[in-house]
Amino acid sequence: MAIVSRAGGRHIRGPVWHLTRMFSMTDWDGQTDVAYLVRTPHFQPDPRVDLLAENLEEIRWFSLAEVTAGIVAFSPKDLGDLLATVLTEGVPDFPREVPVLD
Repeated sequence: MAIVSRAGGRHIRGPVWHLTRMFSMTDWDGQTDVAYLVRTPHFQPDPRVDLLAENLEEIRWFSLAEVTAGIVAFSPKDLGDLLATVLTEGVPDFPREVPVLD
């Protein structure tokens, strides 16, 4: 069942998809990503953390064309295709299970 919420002028729908990866770590055996679609007015990101301490160089918006072109590494690897599907077909009633791509 999809969640539809409105918080702070943002429309939150989903979950849209799940992606689970299993790999060995010190305290964990993998991770599960759950994606939601959030529609919000454009704003300039204003991080309140030290980006370098978080191993981040910058925070910015990407267009669908940039995501699809793979100008940087995204996860999941086929994020452009997944986003295009959600934007054309809408949020599914149940989240899609995304296969792990090598």
